[in-house]
Amino acid sequence: MKNLYCTGQGHKVSLVDDKGRIALPICFRRIYESQNTQLHLTGHFSRMCLVLRTDDEWKEVEAFVNSVSAQQKAYADIIRRVISPRTIVSYDSNGRVLIPSAMRKSNHIRCGGSVIIAGMPNNIEIWDEGTWVEQYELSRNEGREDLPADSILNN
Repeated sequence: MKNLYCTGQGHKVSLVDDKGRIALPICFRRIYESQNTQLHLTGHFSRMCLVLRTDDEWKEVEAFVNSVSAQQKAYADIIRRVISPRTIVSYDSNGRVLIPSAMRKSNHIRCGGSVIIAGMPNNIEIWDEGTWVEQYELSRNEGREDLPADSILNN
């Protein structure tokens, strides 16, 4: 899979218009255009946000789901949060992407509100701005014992 290097694009704030559309910043659109890919919008498995994925990343998600036993408790959660809501989206001539109402509702994204569009290594996360701030503050206050002590991030 090609790495999208979305992390170098930082995070951007976008308003949600009255139809539920957000403007996808041009820096992110250029990355997707360079990949010549469809955009798969779905829920995140464990976070209260949406994820915009490429064809290649979506195939990896499907392969992972196929490897999980239907007997595992997480299986139904993966289906509910990631697989079932998945929709293919595109942006219009103004760079806007329509977020379906059910996805907005389940992720606390409101028309007239703001979202954070966050670049990740292989995808883009779309967060309600208030939820993003809450999660950011929570993560700042948590320990990072899982990082090596000599990690550049701990200096």
